[in-house]
Amino acid sequence: DPFFEIRSRSNSHEPRMRQANMVLEAITDVIRAQTGDSANNVYPPTAYFAALLSFLERDREADPAMVAAIMFLLATVIKQIKDAVLRSRYERVTALLFRVLSNHSEDVVACRWGIECSVYALTALQSKHWAGKGIGPKSVRQLFRALVIFSTDLRPRIRKSAQVVVASVLESSMTRTKTGWPPKAMVVTLQEVVGTDLMNCTPKDCQQAMFACGLLQRIIHFLPYPVARTIMNKLFSLAAKATPVLLIQAMRTAEAFFEPSEIKTDNMDQKTKLMADVVDTVLAIRPHRADTDTSIAYLRAIVKGVKSLTEASVLSGSGRIASAIMAISPLLLSPRAQVITGSTQAIQAIVSGCITPQSLISLTSSRALGGVSKLDEIAEAVEALLNMKYKTAWGNSFAIAAELFKVVDLREHKCVGKVVIALDSLQQGGLSPKERKS
Repeated sequence: DPFFEIRSRSNSHEPRMRQANMVLEAITDVIRAQTGDSANNVYPPTAYFAALLSFLERDREADPAMVAAIMFLLATVIKQIKDAVLRSRYERVTALLFRVLSNHSEDVVACRWGIECSVYALTALQSKHWAGKGIGPKSVRQLFRALVIFSTDLRPRIRKSAQVVVASVLESSMTRTKTGWPPKAMVVTLQEVVGTDLMNCTPKDCQQAMFACGLLQRIIHFLPYPVARTIMNKLFSLAAKATPVLLIQAMRTAEAFFEPSEIKTDNMDQKTKLMADVVDTVLAIRPHRADTDTSIAYLRAIVKGVKSLTEASVLSGSGRIASAIMAISPLLLSPRAQVITGSTQAIQAIVSGCITPQSLISLTSSRALGGVSKLDEIAEAVEALLNMKYKTAWGNSFAIAAELFKVVDLREHKCVGKVVIALDSLQQGGLSPKERKS
């Protein structure tokens, strides 16, 4: 019996359960009359599924509590329906689910169960079901668009449920297309809805953009690179002028993008370029050093970004190590101890995680041409760090230099010599040799 647990609570004092059992009993009576089997009280899931759909089709002006009960029962039984059955009735199912979400958008219960049903209806589809000249069949496209809109809903439970469903549908669809990316209909819908949310926001009114960040943090890996680039550019352009809360969410979105992905792509150059663009965008932002939450989110995004970029392309990642150190260094003067510690640990992580025996070849390659190598730039950045004379963080500065010495061959005396002089200066109380002499 697919409804065993619901039937077992038929005497519950909870109104939702009583309503669900009343509807279930009515549906069972209808099935019993259709089959002529008066002795049976339990029928296959497909029988209940068909009956529930029929109820939704007939009762266009049904009481909201009745619709909520039907959707609750449908969400229970649809899990047991095979994908082949759902595909055979996909237009009818998606049209009914869209109608429920549209007509009962203010009913939290009906919406929540409608969203849960949608994940089964849409993940069962194959790529051909989305193919209607690039925009998809109307009912499928409308349902997916409704889910994306609910992903930025004001109600937290509805918003989070829709975000999970959209991510699941995107991930499922990628395994069924030749390109390895979601169908065009999905991408176009996401670009339109999320892009509109970001465009309509202002620096003072950016609530929708914050909700959009929650969705992007789940789906950014599933978007084709040109689309992801466009959306990230819009997000950071807004975040740079908006409240610290949106900037934090933007940093978390970037951090999610830098997370290792199991998605394989043939176009690594395009992926690396996008990662480099996002890293450069993050490095260009300057959070207020007294704002702990924003600074910590900023540090996490930089560390994750530079490390991921170095793993993808040693040349591209190593070229941004010095820039990352210089971008972080102002935070070492923060009045917040947590920010100072976080900044020190971030620089240590970048130096130890990105400078490896393999990357040293790339870091010193330009020196052979008579130029300044990337390693020289990193050493100069650490030297500048040590010469800042930030007394509250002097102890931490030794740890930063120690990381550099661990990974750099001491034969690279030209680059580490300046760091040694700076360390000697700190040992003497933060004075340079010239200052001590005078």
